[in-house]
Amino acid sequence: MNNGQLTVGWLAFILSQANHCKNAVREWANKIPTILGTLLESRIRDVEFSDDRLANLLDTLSDDDSWKSFEDGLSKKCIEVYELPIETVRFDGSSAYGYHEVVENGIMQYGASKDHRPDLPQLRMMAATLDPGILIGIDLESGEKNDDSLYLPLILRMRPIINKTGVLFVGDCKMSSMGIRGDIQRNKDYYLTPLQLGTEKIRSYFKELVEAIVEGAQEAELIYRQDEKENTSKLIVAGYEVAREQEFGEKKEVKWIERIFIYRSFQHAKSEISLFEKKLKKIESELLKLTPLPTKGSRQFYEEARLVVAINKVVNKYELDNLLKISYEIESYNNKNRYVVRVERNIEKIKSQKRRCGWRLMATNAPREKLSFSQAILSYRQEWTLERCFRILKKSHLGISALYVRKEERIKGLTRLLSIGVRLMTLLEYSISESLKKKNEIVKGLDVAHPNKTTKTPTALSIFKKFCREKITLSKVHIEGKVFWNMTRICEDLIKVIKHLGIPIDIYGAKYYQNWDASQN
Repeated sequence: MNNGQLTVGWLAFILSQANHCKNAVREWANKIPTILGTLLESRIRDVEFSDDRLANLLDTLSDDDSWKSFEDGLSKKCIEVYELPIETVRFDGSSAYGYHEVVENGIMQYGASKDHRPDLPQLRMMAATLDPGILIGIDLESGEKNDDSLYLPLILRMRPIINKTGVLFVGDCKMSSMGIRGDIQRNKDYYLTPLQLGTEKIRSYFKELVEAIVEGAQEAELIYRQDEKENTSKLIVAGYEVAREQEFGEKKEVKWIERIFIYRSFQHAKSEISLFEKKLKKIESELLKLTPLPTKGSRQFYEEARLVVAINKVVNKYELDNLLKISYEIESYNNKNRYVVRVERNIEKIKSQKRRCGWRLMATNAPREKLSFSQAILSYRQEWTLERCFRILKKSHLGISALYVRKEERIKGLTRLLSIGVRLMTLLEYSISESLKKKNEIVKGLDVAHPNKTTKTPTALSIFKKFCREKITLSKVHIEGKVFWNMTRICEDLIKVIKHLGIPIDIYGAKYYQNWDASQN
């Protein structure tokens, strides 16, 4: 069995069993030698899926040059065969952690963790997808690196794969460096990215744009989300755009007009206002605790100067900006005059501050006829499709985090193997959704809790689980010198799924395996 067949067989195990560990593959393969051998067109020997062979496969996948050559060719073929839309390419980074010993120049290093495990070493991943979330490229780097430096190498590698100019590259604020934006403009492509507020200049510019719309000097464009089932629409974003000139290069030879979107997501604003309210309550609580009710052991202020110092300490800590009116008064206690703090909210100031919550800044070099304000905002809101690829790879069906392989070559090889699994799952979903859309059909029976629930966009995981629940079994029985074959019948819901995926239905019949078995004897 060659490496290609071994890879397909191992991926079949990973996707059907939701387990990427090597030690369970051999037993699984040896239980289904006829089915697996037929589909892989190779007789399954006992040693085919041994730990040693699988480890050698990971070593092969770990070679950087070989992998990039393979992945580039695979992505080109996928785009061609599945006729994937290449109008938008999305980029984002993530990490995968493991319980490894950190070695100098190794791939597992401590760094900023996106998994909330800064105590564990990690590797860094940068991925590229085509809408609607189909993985076409992944780069692996050591865990201490930041995403900022990983965007451009992957962008450069994706260009020959896409083989087209005028493509929209979408990424988060770490893609907004002038080096990346200038390179995209120079190569006649487009970018869409939020801007980082890392300098005083850009923060001042951002504040100026927010003030213009909050104070009513600028008219807002409204974006609604349509709910086809309820036949309603919901306001989700308001904002406007301005334009500015940009230039890039050693001699500033690259010049273009950059469009800036200043917009407010009402969901984001709701979240920021909630945090703002929590902050106010915390400040109020700290100020009032300075002068608690006079009880045994409670600290009291009898000197005005000491109380003023304590109040200023809290004010400076939180930068109140006149959001609260703080006063104090004298109260008689134990024949002494103690001071009591009073806190009152500055309602108008707080309302004004809340109106400034939820605003964001985004930039693009795409002309308005290519990308309108509403199209830009809605396009960026589809970044979840790439994040879902990471979720599948790391935590959902494939579960790469935490990494248990120890050697660096096998860490890289396993990550790349599982990235092929992500491609298979997303391509399966794209294929069946497009087929259902073209034929205006739906499928049902994939949700175990709601068997009559229908969908036009089934997930790969729901399809895998449906196959598992069906417990499809191939039987070979010897009776009085004769051989009888039988395969359990599959339900109509799965037959419909199989047909929309373009899979030959005879694969799910006993005769298909009977003929192959006879050819091997």
